[in-house]
Amino acid sequence: MLRLLADAGGEPASRVRFLALVWGYTAFPPTRTVYNHIAHLRSLLETNPEQPRWIKTVHGVGYRLELAQQASDDLNTMPNKTKPQENV
Repeated sequence: MLRLLADAGGEPASRVRFLALVWGYTAFPPTRTVYNHIAHLRSLLETNPEQPRWIKTVHGVGYRLELAQQASDDLNTMPNKTKPQENV
């Protein structure tokens, strides 16, 4: 699931896409499989899974991985002594 999100390049991945590519479903019955696995990934990756910063819900569409924005935000909040040095 995480790879599918990463490969999507910031675009949301739908529940149907997860069910088809991860579990091989050809029919899409009502199931909470995707939600439960996303919740588990958030519990592993997020500091606060209730307010996710990495795996975002796109209501009515699916889920999106937001790495670029997060990395930029993290660099902007780092103390100066720990920020990576730029080559000049």
